[in-house]
Amino acid sequence: MKVNRISAATAFLSALISSPFVQAEDDFEARLQALENKMSQSEFDEFTFHTYARSGFVANENFNGAQGTGPYMTPAGAYGGPVGRLGVEDDTYVEIKMDRHFREDDGTEGRYRVMVADGQESKNDWTGGQDNPNINVREVFAEVKNAAAMPGSVFEKSTFWAGKRFDRNNFDIHFFDSDIVFLAGTGAGVYDVQVGNGVGHFSVIARDFRDFTDAEEEESFDIESYIFTANLRFGANQFMLNTITAPDNDAEFEGSKLATTGIHGMWAHHGSTFFGMENGWFTYGALVGQGLGAQVKVIGADNSLLEDALAIRLFAYGIKELGDGLSIAPALLAEQSKDRNTEGDEFNWASANLRVAKQLNSNVSFLTELSYQWMDLDDGSNATDGSFYKVTVGPTLKLNSASGSGFWGRPELRAMLSYIDWDQELEEYPTGSGLAAGEPGLHAALQMEIWF
Repeated sequence: MKVNRISAATAFLSALISSPFVQAEDDFEARLQALENKMSQSEFDEFTFHTYARSGFVANENFNGAQGTGPYMTPAGAYGGPVGRLGVEDDTYVEIKMDRHFREDDGTEGRYRVMVADGQESKNDWTGGQDNPNINVREVFAEVKNAAAMPGSVFEKSTFWAGKRFDRNNFDIHFFDSDIVFLAGTGAGVYDVQVGNGVGHFSVIARDFRDFTDAEEEESFDIESYIFTANLRFGANQFMLNTITAPDNDAEFEGSKLATTGIHGMWAHHGSTFFGMENGWFTYGALVGQGLGAQVKVIGADNSLLEDALAIRLFAYGIKELGDGLSIAPALLAEQSKDRNTEGDEFNWASANLRVAKQLNSNVSFLTELSYQWMDLDDGSNATDGSFYKVTVGPTLKLNSASGSGFWGRPELRAMLSYIDWDQELEEYPTGSGLAAGEPGLHAALQMEIWF
């Protein structure tokens, strides 16, 4: 929405009210044309609104509410291992982003953002209140970019920021509902610093940790981690290095000393083709972390990790348009970690997913998703290994794909049918996963998803 359009519309209404009712038709047309000309003169949005939202339900074959479904429903989900999300999401989640933009006559620009989010499992229409305190402000920050006072320097085209935010360079595998890397918290930084033939992004971000010396303490404002980030991009290659320090996290958890430092690194290749084939793209890479960095996805968010914790994760995903309205989207995530919470523990898992979309006409697509996960988990006291399987099919109604929205066009209204199965011994692993509460077999789902 543009502020100048609101002002113009107000002026237009005022003009109608103040004009004689018997005003000549040609005079009316002239006023209308003048209004349209004024509205078209703006080149800058002063206020913008964005959102991401999904909402739906999942029912088992007896038409009871499905229990424990979701991308992290397996025992490996407790250690970051997702399965394909299509047809198993049973929640309502919404993000509302509001931006106020500024621009000075010298070209310096600014932005203020506030983002409010809410996530609920309840299917009722009134879910706020003391029993469901999930609504919260996830982002509130301000930026200054293209500062006129820095011509000719490495910061000439940079964006400076401070506040609470998601890092601008986070990215994810949508089909798993899993970030590849997620950096968020409260701090400050600068984007788009010229570094040789590339660009660099630098920040320091703070997060609050749980106090393990108090069994009832979920979060302590006295125990903080600080994440120092250097994120460099040279052409298709991205290199990220994070150092994490939390000196006050010097407690013992389950008899082992918690980490007070950590290091985290990532390399990603953002390909503009699908392994050399046009009409597609592919991204792949690796993450590694030690100590507090062994939570390789959400950087600096887990203070239950031990000093010797070590994790390595591989990822690959992309999209290929095959023609005639057919697209495929393969994805792979795999991780090996050890000494996370207990000396000698080890967690290995790999998730593979393939989503296929066939455009049937301008408004209807037929989606198919095949998902498989293998896991071999040992927390030091309990061990299990096995596999999870899912097949999901169903139509989706969307806006006219001929307009160019294509594979990512939203909103989508989906009716899905899934067959889910797993090795039964996985139910005995005590991670609180959804398998123990759920039932293998057919599941039906209805869902909407939108972003803009």
